[in-house]
This record gives sequence, C-alpha cells and structure tokens, in this order.
Amino acid sequence: MSGRGHLVRSIMLASPSRSMCMARRALGIAQPVEQAKTLPAFLVAARAFGSTVPCRNADGSDDEMEARRRWVSAFEPIQLRRNDLDVTFSRSSGPGGQNVNKLNTKANVRLDLSQAGAHAHESLDAAHPRKWLTRDIVSRIAKGSPYYVASDHSMLVTSMRHRTQEANVQDALDKMHAHILELAQDGLVGETSQEQRDRVKRLQQAEARRKKTNKIKRADVKSGRKFKG
Repeated sequence: MSGRGHLVRSIMLASPSRSMCMARRALGIAQPVEQAKTLPAFLVAARAFGSTVPCRNADGSDDEMEARRRWVSAFEPIQLRRNDLDVTFSRSSGPGGQNVNKLNTKANVRLDLSQAGAHAHESLDAAHPRKWLTRDIVSRIAKGSPYYVASDHSMLVTSMRHRTQEANVQDALDKMHAHILELAQDGLVGETSQEQRDRVKRLQQAEARRKKTNKIKRADVKSGRKFKG
C-alpha cells in the first residue's frame, strides 16, 4: 500500500465521523460545492408584499378578511352609549380625597354578549349592540379579552379615573370601544392594491417565460448529445 493509502486508512480509523472529509483532503479531491438556492422573482415580490397580501391561512379566507374590514370600517366611528349597556356604580379608590369614601363614583359598564346574532329592529340606532355585535366578535372577546366574564357571558369594563360618575362612564365606554376594535383588527392584514397585484402578475409571467426558455435550452442540449452519439 502506498504512503498516501496508509494515510487515508489511518485517518478513517482515527475519526470515522470526519473520515470522508479528511480523506478527500488527503487525496486532493475537491469538496462538492452546494449550489446557492435562489427564489423565483415573483416569490421574492410576494414575500416583500407579505404585510399587505391577504393570506388565507392567517385568520380565515379572503372573503372573511374582507367582511372583517367592512365591520371595522363601520364600527370605528360609532360612539357607544350608556343607555344601550348595563351601567352600575360602586365606591371608588381613585382620586377625590374623602369624596371617594362617600359616593359611588366607580363606573361598571357591562356588555351582554348573548345579544350577538339577535334580531335587531330597524328602529334601533347603529350604536346599539344588536346592530354591530357579531358572533365572531363575541368569540374574540371570550378567547382574548381580559374583560370577559365567563360566569354571565359578558364583557365588563370599569373606570375610576375621575371624580364624577359621568366622566368615569364615558371613560369606560371609550375603553370598551377601543378594546373591541383592537380585537377585531388582530390578525387582519391590509388589502392588496391593484398596483401590487399587477406587479406580482408581471413577475410571475417573467418567471414563466424564463422557465420555458431554460426548458428549450435543455431540450436542445439533449438533442445535440443524441446527434453526436
């Protein structure tokens, strides 16, 4: 056995896990070079638009996403009213000095979630919960809201920031509106613009042409080999 053969054999016996790599080096055999993986241009563009292209697996289908966008647009300008909700008061530990020990200034605003899907008479204002409270919103409140009360299936928001009942009620209503809007927008992706759709389509077409050209070239190479043979 030649000196190089002895060297290769000793390397493989000394470290089996690294034997192939070291043996290649000892024999002067080049390591195989892994080809860089490149993504098609249209996939690169799709990833770049990932924050705006609707995703079916993110939180429902495209139709559900569009329905949620319409709901958010309709609910956002609504001002919740105390007469449409259950409002009670209790003693507050907030600002006001001795006044908080004598008056019930803490506002407790409760939204009955069982109203979801109930028939809403045409005479009801758009701000009434029966007009905007959907089963999807109720599900989001029950699963992800710290204000959810499971015992009576309701949403309870309180406020004791101010010295008066009226101010605390309004603060609780504002908090409830903002929180419901936040839950509705969670996981909601932006709508794709027509310009973005057109650009992705152009890139997809360019990628298809490139693949077709490469396929023709490979076919020509194969046919040339057969002719030479």
